[in-house]
Amino acid sequence: MKNLNQLIEVTYPYNSLKDIQTENNSVSAIFDQELFDSSQIAGITLAEAGRHIAILGSLAVANINPVKNKHFYLASKAVIKRVHNRPCLSKTYKGEMNALEFTKKHGLAEGAIYDQDGEVLYTAQVEYSVLTVQLFERFFRKYRSAEFRSEGFSPYGDVVTLYDMNLCVDTSFATLGEVRPEWCLGHFDHYPALPVAQISQGLMNLAANQNQLVKNMKDPFCIKEVKMNAESFIFAGQELSFKSEYDTNQDFYKTKAFTEENSDAVSLDCWLY
Repeated sequence: MKNLNQLIEVTYPYNSLKDIQTENNSVSAIFDQELFDSSQIAGITLAEAGRHIAILGSLAVANINPVKNKHFYLASKAVIKRVHNRPCLSKTYKGEMNALEFTKKHGLAEGAIYDQDGEVLYTAQVEYSVLTVQLFERFFRKYRSAEFRSEGFSPYGDVVTLYDMNLCVDTSFATLGEVRPEWCLGHFDHYPALPVAQISQGLMNLAANQNQLVKNMKDPFCIKEVKMNAESFIFAGQELSFKSEYDTNQDFYKTKAFTEENSDAVSLDCWLY
């Protein structure tokens, strides 16, 4: 059987999982924290956790796919929760995802991330749209480009930078500007698309900045839960903007990422501790 990493579309440096193990329908792996954001409570951020969870879940779904060829396992929906808001000093984590469902076009996995003491820090459930390589290339051939490589460089240790931030209590806006191919390394080769984890990081950071205004807080923030829905890709060269609306009744932030071509590419409901 092929190595599991050969069955999915994401590559290094976006896919940095180590010591991948399988047991029945579950897949586990070890990974190091790469992003250290001083504006957040210590420990792997929810956005980075979501990155590893989504990749690990795609491996679990690929593991039960009877067709052992490379597919695109595209995270389309996810619910990720942080169990507590205490600082976490771990620098290395273990993730485990269990494949619950697979059809020709759909996959579902759930699991958790554990700190160095074996305690659960995040739980997650992720849904996937499954595409063959041939179908993906047919749909997105106009975005194909020369492969961008930068040996030894990873963009995933950098905080997503927000520009033109306009914070208001009710609704806030920001922009990321034009997505650059070097922001998308390993996602995907020849079709550079900004990972949903990076988009979500920007959305969560906008919501957190708005939350500081709403509640007059300056302490490091901690994301409690997100519900993500991804409708389309953001490819390199597209201009990406963010919007965040505060729901006073339910005390959460309804955010979305959008382009001129797509008014609702990625949506994210975000709760903070």
